[in-house]
Amino acid sequence: MDENVLLIDAFFLNTLIASSKKLFEYKLNRKLNNVLIDELIDYLALDMGLRPGENKCTVIFVYDAGSAVFEHCEPKDIEKELNGKGFDDNIGSFVLLGAPTDNLIKRNDLFMNIMDVILDLKEIKRVGLFPQGDDYDVDVCSKLDQMKSDDLSRMQLTLFGFNEEEHKNFHFSSPLFPILQALGVRGDEADS
Repeated sequence: MDENVLLIDAFFLNTLIASSKKLFEYKLNRKLNNVLIDELIDYLALDMGLRPGENKCTVIFVYDAGSAVFEHCEPKDIEKELNGKGFDDNIGSFVLLGAPTDNLIKRNDLFMNIMDVILDLKEIKRVGLFPQGDDYDVDVCSKLDQMKSDDLSRMQLTLFGFNEEEHKNFHFSSPLFPILQALGVRGDEADS
């Protein structure tokens, strides 16, 4: 696994993109682009603290049968078009992986299990976590707060969410700004 990892709940990402697109198309009275996955990942990686260079990042999409296909993204199908693929750009080299539940485990449990494995890996330096904000993000925060500072001092943690309470082991970043950028909403439009 690469030293930078972004773990994404595909259902929550899809929900945020769909609701943001609908709201801002109405608000701006214009059609918005579909999200290009590589652009969105770049924006999320920048919010995680990556800067242009020779970075390597693994992106893991956790999904179930209801979230295997993104509604407003290109490419859309996690298993057929994203899993095992990758891309290189000025920020670095990205490997995309799909982690399906296969109806054997709940999506949130699989996310938490993968998160535990990532946080235990000594080679990991930077982690971005994108859990479902209205479901189990509190569990993620609780788990991270329970970890010893020494265990987490070797890595920079970013939690993409809306619960911006003060936490000692990580910082929050809103997922809306990267999503709006990827939809083609300008900064001045997002503030209106």
